[in-house]
Amino acid sequence: MADLLDDRTGSDPFSAVNRLFRESYAGARAAYRRALPVTAMTLIGTGEVWRVEQGRPTLSYPADPDLVRVKTLLHAIVAVFGWVEGPCEGQKAREQAGEALSRAILDVQAQSAWSVPQSMAEPIQRILNALVAFCSLKEAGMSPDADAFSADMAPLRSDLEAVIDESGRSAEKTLRANLKAFWEGCSPEARADCLICVCGPAQGRRDNLEYAVVEALFGHNFARTRFFYLENVSTIEGGIEILSGLRTEQALGRVVFGDAGRMWRDLLGGSARRLLGRSDLPRLGE
Repeated sequence: MADLLDDRTGSDPFSAVNRLFRESYAGARAAYRRALPVTAMTLIGTGEVWRVEQGRPTLSYPADPDLVRVKTLLHAIVAVFGWVEGPCEGQKAREQAGEALSRAILDVQAQSAWSVPQSMAEPIQRILNALVAFCSLKEAGMSPDADAFSADMAPLRSDLEAVIDESGRSAEKTLRANLKAFWEGCSPEARADCLICVCGPAQGRRDNLEYAVVEALFGHNFARTRFFYLENVSTIEGGIEILSGLRTEQALGRVVFGDAGRMWRDLLGGSARRLLGRSDLPRLGE
């Protein structure tokens, strides 16, 4: 079966059809990319919104730079977790990795140009202090592990949640302003079929802030029909590619099956529903 599916070198008729499928479908995707409606696209948690026209990003509505810097705090926490849980070749390598993390976090801590509210500034400093202390490995024989990191983070969890909550409020404010600016820049014709997309990890779909802002601004029906959460995409270019594929598959479903949503679920979904005896399996957008 693997040989049948590998059409890169095969000379049989099946391989020839598979190669032609890839080539022609790629051409269709390129055409649908150029025909994309005006779209607002953002990366999860940044607040920055890009205007996409004819499949190309044309204008950025920028994020609050301090919101981006606050995300670095979360990245620092994840970096320390990765240092603790990831493989290191010996204690010396672990110490060197810890020292590098400490220096990087200290450099961030030294930046005094943040204009974050005082309610965020103090918790941020406490968290950064704890991260530096944990990474320093100054105490002889210290061998950091996940339990030790969890113990150090425990008294700071209220600080962390406070920073995240304040960041969410800031992100909401920025998103509202940027999406309003995007909307105001659309002609009546563009507003009639424009889309809004967020690129992010699969687990970010649940309780997604960007979706909530879109629904609050434009209503439930708009959000359910013209908002797309593009899973496991980390760049605007990647988001445009995925959106182009979704629109192509929507057209394919409409033309071939008479159902625009047919290709937005498993092509073998009928067998899945027959197996379980129900049709309420998760669908794209849920």
